[in-house]
Amino acid sequence: MTRTAWLLVVTVVVGIGLIAMLFRAAENDADRAQAQQVLPETVPELVPPVATVAPPALVPEATRVPVVVPDVTRVPVVVTEVTRVPVVVPDPVQPRNVAPAPIQNPQPEVAAPPVAEYTSEPAPQTTEPVMEPPPPAVSRVVITTVGAGKGHKIGPDMYQATTYGTASVVFRWESSGASGKVTGEKCTVVTEVTGPGGFSHIDRSASCTGRMRGDLTLSTPGIYTITTTVTGPDGITATGSLPFEIVAG
Repeated sequence: MTRTAWLLVVTVVVGIGLIAMLFRAAENDADRAQAQQVLPETVPELVPPVATVAPPALVPEATRVPVVVPDVTRVPVVVTEVTRVPVVVPDPVQPRNVAPAPIQNPQPEVAAPPVAEYTSEPAPQTTEPVMEPPPPAVSRVVITTVGAGKGHKIGPDMYQATTYGTASVVFRWESSGASGKVTGEKCTVVTEVTGPGGFSHIDRSASCTGRMRGDLTLSTPGIYTITTTVTGPDGITATGSLPFEIVAG
């Protein structure tokens, strides 16, 4: 705001103040005059002497101080407390079971197109061939007996001694495997003959199939047992056993 405007505002305010003071002085004079007329004799001493009010001095323009007029357009706003009223929410109305309206001219159902089914076959499992060990060279040993000149054979693996009380017997063995009979001197053969009275005889050979060296001359009647163990060229062992009997003459 410019200086001229400030001066104008101050002048207006001062003028309004002077006018108000003049009206107030006139009202005071009228009140005093009326009071003197009503009670002139009773309380003369209470009425103060009338003082002449001097007119207000004019303030030089140079000494006038700008007066800040407050902004009267600002009205204070009073916020009142709002009473909170509970709001009752009604329960939702459950719809009644209403039968659906019949469909007029229903459209025929269209069948879904066939879906091609694909079956995945499991991939063939590739397994490495298992190397099976070769069959044993000797898997079976068969033993047989024959007479050797003393005494005579009276039954299967049964010999009768002579009148002198002796009988001669010879045993043989035969080794076989998956490919058949095994021959040749490529085996380890151990034969043991046991009988009554603690009889024991050991015979050794390298022939996979063969006969004992010499013969057995037996003089004690009873049952004897021949046990032959053959170890083939592959280190696998097979065993055969056969009992025979000597009968007194």
